[in-house]
Amino acid sequence: MSRLRSISARLIIALSLTVAIACAVLGTFSVIQQRALTRLALEQQLKLQFDSVTAGIDYEGRAALAVSATLAALPPVADAYLKGDRDALGALLGGAMTSLKAQGIPLVNVWAPPATNFYRVHEPKLFGDDTSKRRLTVVQANQTGRQIAGVEQSRVSLGIFGMTPIMRDGKAIATVDVGAAFGKEFVDRAKQRFGIDLAVYWIDNGQPKRLSSTFGDAVGATPAEVLAVFKGTPLQRDGILSGRPAAVYVGQIRNYAGDPIAVLELIKDTTAYEAAAAGAQHQLIIGTIVILLLAVMVALFVARGISRPLVAITAVMHRLSSGDTEVAIPGGQRKDELGTMAQAVDVFRRNMIETNAVREAQQATQQRAEQEKQALQRQMADRFEADVKGVVSTVAKATADMERVVHEITASVNGTSQRAGAAAAASEEASSGVSTVAAASE
Repeated sequence: MSRLRSISARLIIALSLTVAIACAVLGTFSVIQQRALTRLALEQQLKLQFDSVTAGIDYEGRAALAVSATLAALPPVADAYLKGDRDALGALLGGAMTSLKAQGIPLVNVWAPPATNFYRVHEPKLFGDDTSKRRLTVVQANQTGRQIAGVEQSRVSLGIFGMTPIMRDGKAIATVDVGAAFGKEFVDRAKQRFGIDLAVYWIDNGQPKRLSSTFGDAVGATPAEVLAVFKGTPLQRDGILSGRPAAVYVGQIRNYAGDPIAVLELIKDTTAYEAAAAGAQHQLIIGTIVILLLAVMVALFVARGISRPLVAITAVMHRLSSGDTEVAIPGGQRKDELGTMAQAVDVFRRNMIETNAVREAQQATQQRAEQEKQALQRQMADRFEADVKGVVSTVAKATADMERVVHEITASVNGTSQRAGAAAAASEEASSGVSTVAAASE
């Protein structure tokens, strides 16, 4: 406890705690900021990849549109249609299906207005069905004579279609429709191209139906989340895929008119991100410990640099308090507060020296005054003694004279007494004589 009372110990503790708290605050802020930046970067990357996949869908539609434009521009195709010769269409287009499928375009249709299937190149035996209620793009292409590309419901699920009307005399007589389904081939191509797992959902009778995915039967987004995204805004959250951390991004796929028609889910493995964040956090902890150790060393250096002069000045002040004014004051040449303190102590030392000199002078003066006083007292005593001796001698002499006078007076008194007695006797004799005379007279 006594160690904590020293300035150096408290300074070391204060600096260490300050640096520790600062490191903790900055470290926590850095970790939070790093995770926020990582999340932001991941979100931006997922959004970019989502936009890339949707751009890939548009690209598939434009590719399908280019193929449909090529097929619609072939005169034999229009001739076979006008003749109603499906076999001729099969002979013309059937041979191209192998190469088209290899390029991811497995669907080729010829539609009679408004949207009646005339010939399915990929399934020749199925034709004659009216799809005007679900293939609105075909209806619109046959009506307007313009090319249309986009996502739309096919006979089985969803597909990416590009359609070009067959024109004769400025009028659309039929439409060549080329498309790619959202099947395994599409998601595998997208994963290979963009390096991310994905799944496509179709909302069938109000319930999400997974058309294809690159992660099998693993669960990413829940059906409720898929429905919410289909009805509203995109969703991004953390998730788990096959026991590994992942980021989930779910957004809408829109048709040619801009209306939501499907949901696209992207799942990115974030193991590398988590490892990088953990590594950065570990390095941050090590850096914090190193900074804390450096702070302790600096605090020790500073504390020793402050405590040593203070201890030396304290020892000097103790010696000064005991009266030792010959002690040297250390640190007077310093330009900091300790130097100011040392200079103040030196002023105190000089004041003590001056005070001691004044006190010694006062003591010397007092001693001289005492000596002069004692000399004066001795002189007065000697004078008094001499005066007393003279008075005593005079008194003794006067006493002797008085004794002589007394002797003389005593002798005179004795003579007078004798004369008085004689007078008394004479008086008595006279009285007796008087009495005799009186008697005689009588």
